[in-house]
Amino acid sequence: MSCARWNRFVLYGESDPDAMETQETTSTPRKSNAKSNKSAFTSLANSIHESEIMFQADGKPSHRFEVILEPSSYTPEKFALYKKYQSEIHNDKRNNPSGFKRFLKLTGYQTETIPYSSSPPEHLPLNYGSYHQLYMLDGDLIAMGVIDILPKCVSSVYFMYDKTWERFSMGKLSALREVSLANEMREAGAPNMGYLYMGFYIYSCQKMRYKGDYAPSYLADPETYEWFPLEKCIPLLEEFKYACFANIDHSSNHDAEEADPPSPKLVPADSECFDDVKVLYRRDDGDIGVKSIKLRRQIRERRQYVYAKSLEAQERQTWERKQKLKESLASGKALPTELKKSAKELGKDLGFDEAQAEPTTHIDNEYSRAGVQDPKIVITTSRDPSSKLLQFAKVNESASKYLVPDLKPSKEMRLVFPNSHRINRGNYVVKELAEACRANDVTDLIVVHEHRGVPDALIVSHFPHGPTVYFTLNNVALRHDIGSYKNSTVSEQYPHLIFENFSTKLGERIRDVLKYLFPVPKEDAKRVMTFANEDDFISFRPRHHVFVKAGRDVQLAEVGPRFEMKPYEIRQGTIEQNEAEREWVLSHYTRTAKKRSVLSNSRFSEPPAKRTKR
Repeated sequence: MSCARWNRFVLYGESDPDAMETQETTSTPRKSNAKSNKSAFTSLANSIHESEIMFQADGKPSHRFEVILEPSSYTPEKFALYKKYQSEIHNDKRNNPSGFKRFLKLTGYQTETIPYSSSPPEHLPLNYGSYHQLYMLDGDLIAMGVIDILPKCVSSVYFMYDKTWERFSMGKLSALREVSLANEMREAGAPNMGYLYMGFYIYSCQKMRYKGDYAPSYLADPETYEWFPLEKCIPLLEEFKYACFANIDHSSNHDAEEADPPSPKLVPADSECFDDVKVLYRRDDGDIGVKSIKLRRQIRERRQYVYAKSLEAQERQTWERKQKLKESLASGKALPTELKKSAKELGKDLGFDEAQAEPTTHIDNEYSRAGVQDPKIVITTSRDPSSKLLQFAKVNESASKYLVPDLKPSKEMRLVFPNSHRINRGNYVVKELAEACRANDVTDLIVVHEHRGVPDALIVSHFPHGPTVYFTLNNVALRHDIGSYKNSTVSEQYPHLIFENFSTKLGERIRDVLKYLFPVPKEDAKRVMTFANEDDFISFRPRHHVFVKAGRDVQLAEVGPRFEMKPYEIRQGTIEQNEAEREWVLSHYTRTAKKRSVLSNSRFSEPPAKRTKR
């Protein structure tokens, strides 16, 4: 037994590789400071720890041997052992410290305490994670095991040793030690601990045959991942190059390039296996965290969204081609080149389209639930906002409870958008805000930006799939800047909306984005909000006036705030998706930029006048 032979060497200095293999009935034990150089086998743990210095009760061993279990880390001594092992055992001479760190999993995992049922012995680990098991002989590192200690198993990742000690079968010694570690953790009360995972097993590789020397052992089926006893798998591994234990018919002797792999079983996107998916992510402090996310509904909605988007795009494209054909026939001009091949087919349906109106939807159906469910809006600012921006966004020290559990719920309501909540931006990045919005069924996220204390930009992002519209802000007048605000109160009624001069396709697109920020009002609501477009500047005024007394007279008082905004970009994704496709972007430097209006047709707007800042 490798363990006993190693113990004899450490305790008594015996180095004969055959000393353990022969019966010692005819030989006389050499004198030593111990009573006997052969002890009876009691348990695997006792045999494993017999030669370790910390388990020596009395006597002085010939060598000082200790095993240190420490979290994975880099040291020059470890790299020197790794470099020597790779060169002498695997003839791999191209090694460097960075490759060593990457190969041996020198990354920080988020630690989690092992819930022992009782206080564990000193040599057992206290946390799950990645560890290095150091074999120290007389102060020198002679071997090292790289292991992961997980809730259900000890996973053997890699083992390296100095070739000087090859005669002691260091690989088998390490496997026995790792088996003993899992068993000792289970006996100490670690729940579910009970296995040693030895990694891949390639039957044709002689260097991996040693893994089959331990029993009972099991192999995972390559298709179903079920576990099968090794003794039942060996005949199939000897007969086939590719062995499938669960479905023997799938086994094959063809080479990997020639064999036709079995058709994979496609899992529907709305399958229950996506209900609770846990993913690893790297946190800002460098540790690896675990996050549980719900993918089933998101995947299904995304699939339906993309499909509906493609259908509407095809419908719009077909309608536009028919209009081009109709205009060409009416004017008597030659058909455009792109219509010549399909003119006959388009002409057949053209007669039935006389009463067909122009498609009012285009590009997508992001707002298909509008009117059925009230919008749920979250409003925040850029980082480190000024007091004026906070006042404009109405963000105080409290925030929405359902979005950020650490913060208290806000007591104020938004002045403009019903059903809205405000949160402090703090240190939250855009990606975290977007994930929180999706997790809490938020329909829209509004982010307000500023320049030197003046609000100058507004971002409206619709969830879960977009779009995201970017606006510039001008002439912002807060409620406190309007003289009559003290004599007026803000109504919480759902407002009626008035949109003026949004006649182009892009104008209708912007109109819809703004319109669906508001819930459906009641017929008797007395609150009105106006979005008036003039030269692509959208003037917003809450045309909600109240009657107030001024002495003996009664007059109307305006309720703020008011501002002007101009769209300059639309993206088809949400705010955190930098790779999302640009649907439209404002071109400032074209020769006709001053002569055109992108939100309205020319017949609805006057020639642009020179604008002055108020």
